[in-house]
Formats: sequence, C-alpha cells, structure tokens
Amino acid sequence: MPAFVRALSRSVQEGGLPFLELRLFGRALVRAEGMIDYLKGRFVGVGRGSGDAIRLVGTSDLEAAMDGADIIVSQVRAGGMAGRDSDERLALSHGIPGDEGLGPSGLSAFLRGRSLTDELARAWSSIAPDAAFLQLTNPLGLTLERTARTSGLQPIGLCELPMTTSQSLRDAVRAELGEITHAHYGLNHQAWLYDFSDATGRPCTDAVIEIADRSGLLPVDLDRIRSERAIPVNYLRLLYEPHDELARQQSRLRTRGMELSDWNRALHKAYVRGDPASHPVIDNLLATRRMDWYDLMVVPTIAAIINGEPHEIVLNVSDRNIGVCTEGCCRLVGKTAMPLASPPLPNAPRSLFEKLIAYEYSALALGDAPSRTDLAETLNLHPLVDKEETAHAIASDLFLLLSATQHGERP
Repeated sequence: MPAFVRALSRSVQEGGLPFLELRLFGRALVRAEGMIDYLKGRFVGVGRGSGDAIRLVGTSDLEAAMDGADIIVSQVRAGGMAGRDSDERLALSHGIPGDEGLGPSGLSAFLRGRSLTDELARAWSSIAPDAAFLQLTNPLGLTLERTARTSGLQPIGLCELPMTTSQSLRDAVRAELGEITHAHYGLNHQAWLYDFSDATGRPCTDAVIEIADRSGLLPVDLDRIRSERAIPVNYLRLLYEPHDELARQQSRLRTRGMELSDWNRALHKAYVRGDPASHPVIDNLLATRRMDWYDLMVVPTIAAIINGEPHEIVLNVSDRNIGVCTEGCCRLVGKTAMPLASPPLPNAPRSLFEKLIAYEYSALALGDAPSRTDLAETLNLHPLVDKEETAHAIASDLFLLLSATQHGERP
C-alpha cells in the first residue's frame, strides 16, 4: 500500500490524476490506521482531510469501502504471507518448484482464497457494479476468472511483466533493428512474445532472439527458443527448466514466502505501534522489496480509466470462448477492456498453452469441498506434475491443508 500511495501521489503531482479519495479496506483496521498515519507524513498531498490531494480513509466495512467507488483495486492475500510459505513448501516437499501463482502452490492459494474472492466479487456486483475492478491477487488468472464468473461483470487483471519484458527487448535491439513490434499472448506469468517485425513490417524474430541472447535476456535455453520462435516470460522457466529451478529453491535456507512472512510481521508491528518513532523502521523495511508494478502498471491504468483516453496495453481478461482468463493486447476505453486479435502462437508454445488451459479449466471446475481424487485429477493435468502418483500425493496433502483452513479461522 505505501508503494501504491507513493505512485498515486507522483501521478497527482504531475497532473496525471485528479484529487482522489482512497479507501483502505481490510479486516485489521488498527493496521490501516497506523499505515495512514505513516503515509500522511511521507508523501506530498497525502492526508486525512478533504482538502488533501489524496484523502485516505481506513475502514473494515466492505460496503462503505465500495459505495460510490469509481475503481476497486483488489490485492488481497488469503492466509497472508504465512499462507504463501505453506503453498511453496507444499510443492517443494514433492520435488516441484514452488511459486505463489503457478503449479501446486498456485492451486493451493487459489482454493484457500475462493471464499474471499467470491465475497469481494458479490459485493462489487451489488454495491458498485459500475466501478472498474482491477485484480492483482495471485494466482491472477484463476482468481480473475472466478471473480468474473461470480460477479457476472468484467474485471481486469494487471501485471507489469509483459511491459517490462517488452521494454527490455526493444531497448536491446534498437541499435541494430530500430523500433520493433511483436505479439504477446498466453496466460498470466505463462505467456510468450513472438511474431517480431521491424518498423517496415519485415519479420525479424530470428534477429531479436540472437540479440536477446547476447544481452542476457533469455530466461531459458537458446536452442529451445530458436526452435520455438517465441520468447517466454521469465516465469516460464519453472515449466521449461523445472529441475534447475527446483535446485535453486532447495539451495535457499528459507522459502520466499517465509522471508516475506517475517517481513510482513515486522511491518505489522511497526504500523500498530502508531507513533512517529516507528516510521524510520517502516522506511527501512519497505526499501528491502522491489514494488515498482504500481508505477509501471497499476497507476497508469487507473489514469487511463479516469481520463477516458483509449489505450492499448497487455491485460488479463476473461475469454468466454475458452472459459479461462488470457493475457494479451487489449484496447482499454474507460472501464472496458477489449481484447485485440493476436496471431496464432507457434506450435510448441501453443501445445503448452493448451495444456495449461486444460489445467485451469479443471481447477475452476472444482467444487467447494473437492475430494482427494478431484484434486489429483486437476493436479495431474499440470505440466509440472509429471507422474500420477505425485499428483495423488500432493492432493492428499492439499486436502488436509484445505480441511484445516475450513475448520479454522476465516482466511
């Protein structure tokens, strides 16, 4: 939230956004109030008053938070960072890389958070159906599609990775090829850049791949990318090189989720102290984590929606033709995102994409209380799970985790 408010403040000061009211909704109101006390002393124009450029309001009342809103930004994490740690360890314990949004870890996070996702979606459709709903919660594709189905509306999923990947490539090739264009298509964190052309429209995919390799921008083996004729986003290395990624994660003393859980607890303690002496502590903690997606993607999208200027951008939206959310170039006009036609994926990426679609479709079809068999059948569809016995073993552990959540505290 501090990174978000900082990015909003910059945009307001530069004239990109009008004055606005930002309502911080969460169940820990004391944390929100402590956060507001911190924020109002750190960023220009931020405060609690009606005359502030960004007026901050904390609330634990969902209706009060959404009523009259123009834009809703959802970045909830059911189970907190401790849940992320549990998700990662679930996959790692069965010899599969852990990730908050992909594979068995992502499925665990999605299923644990479904009740909360549904609660927010129903509230949106009944309280503020005319508001734009921007989804940041991981796993983004599954959560976004669940939100769309529950609300009957069109939420928009945001991720800065397509933009930063494209920018890095275009910067690397400019000296030799000039300005280039390309297609982008797939699922969130599982998409490809392909069909590269120069300013004259001449195909230049092979040249882009070679320059990207020399520039250290390829996330996986060069020969594979040459044969597939598409550059995968970084997260696809989990699927392309799972054994290398597993070894890297196993070499760590702690999971990323455990590190962030400790970080979050320290932040929480500093916020609820509620005194200026805690502010330097918060500064230092926030400085240890890169959170530039607000400057790069979230706030520019908010500005485009508010200003009503047509904008072409890579977004995640529900694809009614295949029943899951896809990531691709869209035309954003006000609060409506209209997917633009993409050229077909090359054969090998297309094959992997279709497997991932089958997995996500199965995950979305799981009932409120899926059995071990249900979970195993879904897990067995994921490319990271290469053996049926592994799918059943993970399903058994996941079943117990979900049962503990259902009989414990609300996420």
